[in-house]
Amino acid sequence: MLIANIDPLKYLQAVPYSYLRYSNIKQIDIPDNILRINDYAFENCKNLQYVKNLKNMISIGEEAFCGCSSLEYINLPTSIENVGYYAFDGCKKLKYIDYEGTKLQWVNNVNSINMSTSILYIKCTDGFIRQHYVYEDEKPKQFQFFVDDPF
Repeated sequence: MLIANIDPLKYLQAVPYSYLRYSNIKQIDIPDNILRINDYAFENCKNLQYVKNLKNMISIGEEAFCGCSSLEYINLPTSIENVGYYAFDGCKKLKYIDYEGTKLQWVNNVNSINMSTSILYIKCTDGFIRQHYVYEDEKPKQFQFFVDDPF
């Protein structure tokens, strides 16, 4: 099993642009000092299944995990403020994003996720949010609904 332990990043605050793009890693352990994952950092890491330790994360860049078709689980802390365009696009095994806060915290604090898929679920501590996107003038317009457990 190929595992990426991102020790070279121990003195940085962000995972660099295109850091492990197209690599064969299966798991990522993010150091505590990392606050941001920049655009395309793990794009098309098709074997990537788990991302661990996002506890201090503030921002995930555009297409950061785009094409990570084996990604099964991601947990976002309440510190998250922004998830970039298409950050999880093509993550076919990712059924929902696990968020450590409440539905109200997500709606009030997180800049919306914009994906090319039409529906994405956010699992919060007090239930699920279903995000639905409609495109107007080729720009996504987001709607959020509180829903019962869809699984």
